[in-house]
Amino acid sequence: MVFCYHRILDDNQVVKVDERLSSNSQFHDFNVNVSDFKKQMNYLAAHHIKVISTAQMVQMVDQRQAIRGHYVVLTFDDIDRTTVDNAAPIMLKHHYPFTILVITGNTGEYRDGTKLATWPQILALQKRAGDKRAYAQHALPHRQRYPRLQCAT
Repeated sequence: MVFCYHRILDDNQVVKVDERLSSNSQFHDFNVNVSDFKKQMNYLAAHHIKVISTAQMVQMVDQRQAIRGHYVVLTFDDIDRTTVDNAAPIMLKHHYPFTILVITGNTGEYRDGTKLATWPQILALQKRAGDKRAYAQHALPHRQRYPRLQCAT
């Protein structure tokens, strides 16, 4: 299973008011609060669900390995500041690998009301996370390279 996140928002009154007042679908469709994200990561650990990297998942598919057990891949679209500030420390605490999908032409800019991470922030995360992270270009044509990967519906 692939968990695809966009924003991991602070649990504060400003965010709660913004969520209630905004008509931006980003707030309502793609966001998870920090406390809920922590619960999700703790659940994975408590239930011995193995968090693997995107590369490991692709290798399993390419080698047609039988899937035994429960696996999760963690990905983050767009990589805004909340990935760097809120999600990364939680994942690193659990030693979970993760993949961030960078919109390379928009780093540091506002997109759909959210400030995307800057290159210095992305590089600092790379240094902190070491081999626990992977990067991909947001618009990478996955289906062309890995046609056997299917999107869940």
